[in-house]
Amino acid sequence: NNYVFKIQPSDVSEAETIMKYIESKVENPNVVVLYEDGTVSNTLLNYYKERLSKVKYTWTILNYKKLPTKLSGRFMKDKKNIVINLIDRQKEREDMVYANGLLKKLTECKNYDITLFAQYSWTEFNNMDFALLERLNYHFTLSYLNDYTNPNFVSFVKTYRENFKTEPDKIYAGMGYDIITYFVPLLIEKG
Repeated sequence: NNYVFKIQPSDVSEAETIMKYIESKVENPNVVVLYEDGTVSNTLLNYYKERLSKVKYTWTILNYKKLPTKLSGRFMKDKKNIVINLIDRQKEREDMVYANGLLKKLTECKNYDITLFAQYSWTEFNNMDFALLERLNYHFTLSYLNDYTNPNFVSFVKTYRENFKTEPDKIYAGMGYDIITYFVPLLIEKG
């Protein structure tokens, strides 16, 4: 449909961004993708399986719930180990417990060079040890960013603060502003 616009990128497009980053920044990596049944879409899991089957470097897709003790055995000392976490339990408390457990397990692997890709929401957990995230060279994707260097956005924020006496939320207020400033002029111009 010519009149449908996708505002947020799909999980697969974010995965593609991660893979492009790895391929452009890391020479001969060892990639370990973590998933659990029921916490990740088959489309996303199949994307990784298909994409990784075409690369020349080492990789593993590991069902972490079934084989958590096998994780450290997937790392290689002579390579940059990239851990891509796909596990998202959709409940903050469960995700927080999982994230802390995985970080503990990864930091126990001191002899390995590990980079972790995981959800941005991990930065919002109130008991998160940011030193561990830093030690694991934590990366995340963002589908939207409130850009305070953009003068148009700063103007929007000032107006928002005046009207609502608070800061715009992390995503939706700014995204709504961007959508309106893009589409309303087009509607006025083109009908």
